[in-house]
This record gives sequence, structure tokens and C-alpha cells, in this order.
Amino acid sequence: RIQLLFSENNFAATAGLAAQTRYLHTSTLLPGGDILVAGGTNGPSILSHAELFTPGTAAFSAVNGGMRYVRDLHTATLLPNGRVLIAGGFTTNAASTGSTNTAEIYYPDTKRFLETSPMISSRSNHSAIMLPDGRVFVAGGFGLDDVITGTSEIFISTESRWMQTATM
Repeated sequence: RIQLLFSENNFAATAGLAAQTRYLHTSTLLPGGDILVAGGTNGPSILSHAELFTPGTAAFSAVNGGMRYVRDLHTATLLPNGRVLIAGGFTTNAASTGSTNTAEIYYPDTKRFLETSPMISSRSNHSAIMLPDGRVFVAGGFGLDDVITGTSEIFISTESRWMQTATM
């Protein structure tokens, strides 16, 4: 439940019900004012579910399908073109359980996620930051076999590809 309470010195969130309870997810403020809430876990399951929260109406709405992969402990980075890069995270699928190198992009105009090139290294619980030139620097986290990784890489959003950088 989220409800918005505004006052001169106070903001609290508590109003409309989300379609999916979750934690270890991401929330990304989009240029139009909506908030993209993606992935996470509801306890027993890791989620691919995503939805939009509109602060003005205090309502949640669906996106067109969910993310391509279930994931929590991932990053979501707003790109200069208003799209959102979703990278890495912890996943469970038929082939494996652990950190993933998968990446996808959320397109606000169609409310859809599309897969992009995978990261060079699998990682979860990592950090990501957009650089002044629009590229995204991703570093650290847990890699394969849940071992802390010292690797880093850069997503070149204009080319939808990853570039290896120096080890930390």
C-alpha cells in the first residue's frame, strides 16, 4: 500500500495497492513523472513483474508484459533518451541459480522491455551510474558462485553494447 501525504516539511508514501508485493526491486523515476517499479522478490519467488506508479493519481498501472527475465538485486539506470537499462541481478531459471549477465531496456513509449546485449560479467548487488556522456558504468557486486567481483564495465547506450574496463 502506498499513500501520498504532502506538507511543507513532510513527505510520506502510503496509498493505492501495487499488483505485486515485492522487495529487493528497483524504482526509477521516468521523465514524465511515473515511477517504474521492476523485479524483486515476493519471498518465495524472484519476479519479472513490473508496473508503473503515477504519483499524481496515486495509482499503479501495468506495463505491456514484464521483464524478459526474473531478477532481484539488479540495477535500473535512466538513460538520456528516457529509457531504462535493467542490468544483472540474481535470477533463478531452469539452467541456473545465481548472478546473471542479462540486460534489457524498458521503453516508456510502448511500456515494453526488450533484451539488449548481455554484460561481459554476471553480477548482482552491484552498482551502476550514468556517466556525463550517457554511458553507464557498472561495477562490483557478486559474480559467479556468489563470489565478490572486482570487475567493471561500461554500457554504451548509443551502440547497445558493453565494454570491459579495468579491474578494481
